[in-house]
Amino acid sequence: MGLIRAININKNKDKSSLEASKAISFFFKAMTGAQNEATFEMVKGSEYEKLRNEFFDPKLLQKFAITGDVKECKKQVLELVKATNIDHILLKPAALSYKRHKEILKDYARKIMPYV
Repeated sequence: MGLIRAININKNKDKSSLEASKAISFFFKAMTGAQNEATFEMVKGSEYEKLRNEFFDPKLLQKFAITGDVKECKKQVLELVKATNIDHILLKPAALSYKRHKEILKDYARKIMPYV
């Protein structure tokens, strides 16, 4: 079984949470804007559209996001693995720049993944 989680690793826990919140908000605004795209016509009125509107809640995504410093994020990932018995996790960096995405994934790969 696998899960997807937003992640933001920062030495300052408050900045980590704030940056993740902004990125998640931006993601949802972009997703809403996608309703005007031609490709959205393929799913308009479908079960997918109903599910998306019912379950895609930015507040829930923020609530379950992995945020904090390396130690806190490692703790959250280990607790998630233990509680759910997952064997795969897909991490979506919750940041507003490509540079921060790379930093978050590098930190995860070097400082957290070896312990999971």
